[in-house]
Amino acid sequence: MLVAGASRHAKEILELLHQQNQLDNLQFFDDINREAPDLFYERFPIVKSIDDLHNIFKTDNRFVLGLGGTKARAVVAEKLIKAGGHPHSVIAESARVGHYHVSIGKGVNIMELVLITNSVTLGEGCLINAFSAIHHDVTVGCYCEISPRATLLGGASIGNFSSVGSGAIILPNVKVGSHVIIGAGSVVTRDVPDNCTVVGVPGKVIRKAPSSVS
Repeated sequence: MLVAGASRHAKEILELLHQQNQLDNLQFFDDINREAPDLFYERFPIVKSIDDLHNIFKTDNRFVLGLGGTKARAVVAEKLIKAGGHPHSVIAESARVGHYHVSIGKGVNIMELVLITNSVTLGEGCLINAFSAIHHDVTVGCYCEISPRATLLGGASIGNFSSVGSGAIILPNVKVGSHVIIGAGSVVTRDVPDNCTVVGVPGKVIRKAPSSVS
């Protein structure tokens, strides 16, 4: 299996794979930081060219997104899919995931001690960080990032390519658009349109960006 990324979030993915005994033939991919030190990856090769992936994927085409950032995850996923890879989801053993009507897309990371209850949908490529809570009837779009200790309450929804900062709370039935940034510690009490940044308690729009393609 391949981990896309070789620093920062990739270190947390490595720990999850270690706990799940999925280290056989594990490799990392980083074609940006070509001179990056191997650190503790001495036992795991770092692939630094997209051209080298074609042969690797002939044996095992699974890859795990091991980097943060909504756009970065999408760009890397697209690159590896074109090279023949298939996005693989990783769920921490300590995460608690509901047993009824839970849909998890391809290439999702669900980290340590996450709570996901029933009737939840997570889109492709999402990163659900440690200690976050996603309650019943919540929908999270593709390539979203839910930061540590963020809470999405019942019936809330998050559009594509949006991020929810650490400790932020989205109140019940609130709809957050696509390409939205919710600041750390914010409490979002009303619907949020696309392409903007929200901060504060209660959350207020402080910046609107030009429309992006979802």
